[in-house]
Amino acid sequence: MTGRGLDHYQKLDVEKQDNDDALRVVYDEWANNYDHDNDATLGTISQPKTVEILSAVIAKHSKILDAGCGTGLVGEQLAKRGYDAFDGVDLSAEMLRRAKTRGYTNLFQCSLNDPLPISDDAYDAIISAGLFTHGHVKTEAIRELIRITKSGGYLCFTINEGVYHSQGFDKEIQSITNDKLWDIKKLGKDAYMIKEQVQAYYCLAQVR
Repeated sequence: MTGRGLDHYQKLDVEKQDNDDALRVVYDEWANNYDHDNDATLGTISQPKTVEILSAVIAKHSKILDAGCGTGLVGEQLAKRGYDAFDGVDLSAEMLRRAKTRGYTNLFQCSLNDPLPISDDAYDAIISAGLFTHGHVKTEAIRELIRITKSGGYLCFTINEGVYHSQGFDKEIQSITNDKLWDIKKLGKDAYMIKEQVQAYYCLAQVR
């Protein structure tokens, strides 16, 4: 049985440009059932896949930010692999309340559509699974994540195939590359939500 949050999310007007307030309500409602829906209903596998990709290039002591951490499913995967210095940021207070039990050092509640209250070069790596999807975060957020990543650090994130071209993520990735802000190490489409037969682009980039 799915929760109200998933039902409401699926009815959201994802074409609206400013969805933060609506998304906050949806995810607060969804928090209780999110983990179940993520697995049993959607079959989301992006959390372990992104952690696997990132763990191949960063050391265990690395300071990591989980952008759009939700209930902390990425943090759970990081902890399983021996990482112990990771923070999380999310729009929903209820999601963050559940993430507290999953090993995060610090948790921040804010919109990733806004400038983050985090200093430049604060992290060795940024990881994000599911943030860049329908009606969530604009392409400009990628540059903000680069700002808070150290030179030589990594970004590892997914982009839902349904927004990759339509919302201009392909163009923004190319623009960032042209601006010499990073070097793309991996960019390809793979399984994302297997029960919904949805794929995502998985990107690994090293910040210059």
